[in-house]
Amino acid sequence: MGLIGYGFAIDPSNGLHGIPCIWKLIFHHECLGCGLSRAGAYLVRGNIEQAMTTNWLIFPVVLLIMFELMISLIYKLKLSVR
Repeated sequence: MGLIGYGFAIDPSNGLHGIPCIWKLIFHHECLGCGLSRAGAYLVRGNIEQAMTTNWLIFPVVLLIMFELMISLIYKLKLSVR
């Protein structure tokens, strides 16, 4: 829920209120993760095409988060059954 709220708090058109990239600040070049916050903000707003254009790595990140949440839920359910 926090990530969804964060996605709505960011202005994806200019990246205001997003997390600054330390790599870009130091070396003046974008890293592979640059644009993930903006891509997430576009994705939360339902603009899948713009999210893909901004940074395609948002989709593997979302899949990993969903996988982690499923594993966590399964683990909690197993503990509650015992």
